[in-house]
Amino acid sequence: MTAPLELTSDTLWVAIDIAKRYHDVLIRWPDGREKAFKLANTRGVNGHQK
Repeated sequence: MTAPLELTSDTLWVAIDIAKRYHDVLIRWPDGREKAFKLANTRGVNGHQK
């Protein structure tokens, strides 16, 4: 069993949505600021290098 999650006011959140071509990333700082961006997948379609 894992330890209970303890959040503090200085917690930095990162969410990543994995997709075939581009991954969406959202970062939220403790002060409420947010940054969203896309990262290109570095592998070819179906996980094979081109």
